[in-house]
Amino acid sequence: MRGQARADERRGWRRYALRYDKRTMTKRGQQLTLSCIGKRVSLILDVPDYFKEIFEDWDFCAATLTYSKHSKQFWVRLVFETDEPPQQDEGKVLGVDRGLYHIASTSDGQLNSGSNVRANQRRYLYNRKKLQQKGTRSAKRRLKAMSGKEKRFMRDCNHCISKKLAALNGVKIYALEDLSGIRNQRRNKKLNKWISSWSFYQLEQFLTYKAEAKGKQVGYVDARYTSQKCSRCKQRHSTNRHKSRFHCKTCGFKAHADINASMNIRDDYILSTTPSGSVEQASVNAPYVSTRDSG
Repeated sequence: MRGQARADERRGWRRYALRYDKRTMTKRGQQLTLSCIGKRVSLILDVPDYFKEIFEDWDFCAATLTYSKHSKQFWVRLVFETDEPPQQDEGKVLGVDRGLYHIASTSDGQLNSGSNVRANQRRYLYNRKKLQQKGTRSAKRRLKAMSGKEKRFMRDCNHCISKKLAALNGVKIYALEDLSGIRNQRRNKKLNKWISSWSFYQLEQFLTYKAEAKGKQVGYVDARYTSQKCSRCKQRHSTNRHKSRFHCKTCGFKAHADINASMNIRDDYILSTTPSGSVEQASVNAPYVSTRDSG
């Protein structure tokens, strides 16, 4: 807490925090009672509908009371815990392809466009350049405020998409590409800038904990060649994909490139988790799964 207070003080803020547990803070329904120096203080909480299930069914275990001198407001962060939900026994594997133009594309044909995100990123980039050229104290304060606003916007987008995916019925496992180390690869300057602002890991974290809360799982596959490989015949050519269009040079299969990649992610995960003697059963579950692959 002291380190956080010093960091906030360097920014021109002062923030103080005090931790509570069940002995010093009690919760009865929507009433919260806090122990203070003079007397206990009670307040009524306005709980949003989205958190009511957690607030009513989960066990309250701790809280942190924070005061911000910058905004002159008190904040209470409540901590709840619950047992892990039982994992689902039935359901399909859903492949999810994360991209720059479409934030998340699924193997059942859903596309979550990132055009709104890119438009906001371009606007913030333009405004940052203008403010950096000025270099005044007010411009620097505005730059800090813009940085927080942009992060909150991207966080909200990832929350909405991960919530939508986790709520899908009939899904047991979400298959994702293992993108660790993708920022270490050498590319051109423009593509490196796009990838540096790509919050794929945050989306992965949000989807993981929201899926686990519903008894679902998240699995990973090798990310190599998922965009070049045909999801029908499994032949791989570097010229199969052109921007958002996929056209297989071998069997003529056509599809949206991100949808084709998500189908490959799904099929690769099914094959990687299927015992070697049960490949035929995997083909029944996913008719276009094949072990044939050409270099």
